[in-house]
Amino acid sequence: METGTGLIWALIAAVEHKCDLINMSYGEATLLPDYGRFVDLVNEVVNKHRLIFVSSAGNSGPGLSTVGAPGGTSSSIIGVGAYVSPAMAAGAHCVVEPPSEGLEYTWSSRGPTADGDLGVCISAPGGAVAPVPTWTLQRRMLMNGTSMASPSACGGIALLISAMKAEGIPVSPYSVRKALENTSVPIGDLPEDKLSTGQGLMQVDKAFEYIQKCQNFPCVQYQINIQQSGKTNPSSRGIYLREPSACRQTTEWVVQVNPKFHEDASNFEEKIPFEECLELYSTEKTVVKTPDYLLLTHNGRTFKLVYFSSPFCFHVYIMP
Repeated sequence: METGTGLIWALIAAVEHKCDLINMSYGEATLLPDYGRFVDLVNEVVNKHRLIFVSSAGNSGPGLSTVGAPGGTSSSIIGVGAYVSPAMAAGAHCVVEPPSEGLEYTWSSRGPTADGDLGVCISAPGGAVAPVPTWTLQRRMLMNGTSMASPSACGGIALLISAMKAEGIPVSPYSVRKALENTSVPIGDLPEDKLSTGQGLMQVDKAFEYIQKCQNFPCVQYQINIQQSGKTNPSSRGIYLREPSACRQTTEWVVQVNPKFHEDASNFEEKIPFEECLELYSTEKTVVKTPDYLLLTHNGRTFKLVYFSSPFCFHVYIMP
């Protein structure tokens, strides 16, 4: 991610003014995901200062691995894809027979990232009709893209933060993101739809109900590091098997799961008492095998994952 002086000053100003929420509706292509000086600073404002960072995932779809930086490639950022509802499709785009449940814009960028992360976190409405300056010689303008979806999601999250503060619930990027991901409505029926839609269309009301029910749960974010057994390659955030040669051989992977706490988390009140039992499962048990459960403590644990070769499967995505 290209680092500009303006971006750095913007992050400094957000911290100094004690902002809760940041939106950035632009990005660029990158060779190295989740890497760079700007990403390091974003990690600091999220993990240390507890700001929630929302950004557009990009408009370079529908090809695979087209998510842009930093929105679709950085772990600390909520990357947003562009969704179009049936009403939007019929009214704004003159579609004769709009889909009954809506769909993602075809050009909304898709994951996974080069190192196996899902890429898109959630989706939000990606169309906007807005007033424009008079020098454009028109009163309104129709705009589409993840640059519209990201501020739409940001506005919904602002409602969540307002409600949390009104009820005295501590605001954390970890708890807000977990609520959004666990309450989003899936878009499409196929597993690969997650590559463009993330966990689905965000639901503000359901997310707040989730936060209310889970406000006493540990406030953590799971950090995944994966490495192929017997290899010295750098670890990745997921397993991305795309080439036929990689899919046709059985491989074993070591998955490290670390619960990530905010930097000001108490050792005795939050870290030491932390304990969770995670259920591990695969949608294709004949292709991927994992243990049934993982008992997780604050210092993390590992488990092994086995991928069995399949002559009929040429593109495999294994996501944390």
